Amino acid sequence: MLSEKYEKYIIYDQPLPEADKDISPQVLESWKRSKNFQLPWQKLKEYHLSSQVLQDILSKNQFLLETGHSYMTTLYQYLKNTGILLSLTDAQGTIIDFIGDNITLSDITEHTNLYLGAMRDEKHAGTTGIGLCLVTQSPTQIQGAEHYCQTFHHYIGTAAPILNRNGQIIGVLGSVAPIEQANQNYILAMICSAADSISKELSMEQSLNHVRKVKNQLSATIEAIPSGILFTDTLGVILQHNRIASQLLESYQNLKGEKIDQLIFPKASGQKITDLTQNIHNVEYNIIGYSKRKKSISISTSFVYDLHHKAIGKIILLDETNKLHQLAGKLSGLHATYTFDSIIGSSPELSAAITLARTAADSSSNVLILGESGTGKELFAQAIHNASNRADFPFVAINCGSLPKELIESELFGYVPGAFTGASKNGQPGKFELANGGTIFLDEIGDMPLALQVSLLRVLQTKTITRLGDTHERKIDVRVITATNVNLMEAVHNQTFRSDLYYRLNVLSIEVPPLRERKTDIPDLIHHFIAEKSRNLEKNVTKVSPPAIEALCSYTWPGNIRELENIIERAVNLADQDFITPEHLPRQIFEDLSNTSSNNCKDSNEKPESSVLTYPAQSNLDLFLQELIQVLHDEKGNISQAAKHFNISKRTLYRKINKYQINLKDFRF
Repeated sequence: MLSEKYEKYIIYDQPLPEADKDISPQVLESWKRSKNFQLPWQKLKEYHLSSQVLQDILSKNQFLLETGHSYMTTLYQYLKNTGILLSLTDAQGTIIDFIGDNITLSDITEHTNLYLGAMRDEKHAGTTGIGLCLVTQSPTQIQGAEHYCQTFHHYIGTAAPILNRNGQIIGVLGSVAPIEQANQNYILAMICSAADSISKELSMEQSLNHVRKVKNQLSATIEAIPSGILFTDTLGVILQHNRIASQLLESYQNLKGEKIDQLIFPKASGQKITDLTQNIHNVEYNIIGYSKRKKSISISTSFVYDLHHKAIGKIILLDETNKLHQLAGKLSGLHATYTFDSIIGSSPELSAAITLARTAADSSSNVLILGESGTGKELFAQAIHNASNRADFPFVAINCGSLPKELIESELFGYVPGAFTGASKNGQPGKFELANGGTIFLDEIGDMPLALQVSLLRVLQTKTITRLGDTHERKIDVRVITATNVNLMEAVHNQTFRSDLYYRLNVLSIEVPPLRERKTDIPDLIHHFIAEKSRNLEKNVTKVSPPAIEALCSYTWPGNIRELENIIERAVNLADQDFITPEHLPRQIFEDLSNTSSNNCKDSNEKPESSVLTYPAQSNLDLFLQELIQVLHDEKGNISQAAKHFNISKRTLYRKINKYQINLKDFRF
């Protein structure tokens, strides 16, 4: 059917409709834009950039290219037998890198004009996965005849955006695979995960660059900054240092005259400081102080030159690795924003959970948060962190169910240079290191692979981690909070979750109640979300009509607070007055009413003298009639006041009263 629509609208150039049930709205709009660009549908035009322009683009995106290529190489190892080609573009859709086997490259290049510098934005390539991703700034998958150019119809195009720490798109990770490929959703998930990892690494590097810049700016006031500073000559002899350097090197004597290479040692495959020919930034070295214990520190160097640009020595900055990770983590958004004041509601069920959570905040024990999806488990985790003595340190959250099994170990524990194909040349700290001193929140812990559960158990027991590819254990101080929406005891019985890990995690257990069990909190939540969404959407919605409150309180809320928030946002969008009525609520609210009891929660803002009349709620029309009867009852049949409530004229209100055959005498008492 889609091929027929493509032939009709694209090949035979018939006008595109406003909507078509056989074409997704995003694809339809992209076709319209592509036609406006007057692109040929038969085959892409070739747009060759000059070698200088291409080189400028590659230089400008050097770190994106380096980081993206390492992830592409790793990802390709899992997808290489699927006939797939991976590509990387800049923010304008220019291809700056691609990976595929020779046969795949030959086939796709022939059909799609693929080459370095090729343009894949809509203006040049029409509807493609990458082009649509650049427009929507969200993950996209385009199949077969959805492509504007006919030569792409043999393929599935998948793309996901790469964002900087400000949420701006800086590139796209894409793939092209044969349309016969059955694992489309798997490919989409892998591309999204890799793009997200690239975004996070780029964000981290931006943060570290900021730290380096600050250090360089303050290097002249060596005793005023919280970093160790060493000045050495060309032979590595220390000429000057500050107090912090002595503390970090665990030396209680004057370091002048000592040789730097006898105090600081490179890690495997690293260079001695005196052998460096270029400056380094935040590279990890080892020291062995008077405690005889090996410790990791971060080293940065800067060459000092004379007037003839001849090197006469080095400035060496020393920092605790953990401190850098914590600072970089904060700059990358690794912190908690919610507190106990952010938790809305006062029901006994919720209050009991909050009381237990406050107790957990005063403890250092592991916490296990239980609850259905959408109940606010991470909100509780953040509140516990912010009420604890770790509030000034990082809060790092990771969803154990969202990462591919192949990547989760390196995400949690980090890796060293050369740990695997495509690994960063400087290695990378894991989430546990980034959370050092603070809290790590492991959501969906029940989805963690069994093999990794063993490693996590060891971390909890020894308070140390070992990076992937390393043998050196690193001490950490991290509070662990976990959460799940599955029955872990049942998982233990089914041998999908280790019993020893379960008992290690389940020290303080907090059960967050589902919304259907705390319905007295619903009015407060409704008013909170109305105020928030009205502010964000620049609307003036401030109230909810009694029938709408009754319907919302009677619903069973399978999606819990997340579902309530989305429904209120929808209602605020649809409301054309300053209050929400049943007409603004989705159908499933009313379809559920026949299976539930009548209203069992009260709006705390409701006037005591204004009783809520109950009627069988079967349609939006019946609910409007309920509201009309309720208002006439409250206003004692006063037409002027009732018309003001609905923001309509008295004449219009009289027409509605006559339509429903309402006798006003029944309300005038």
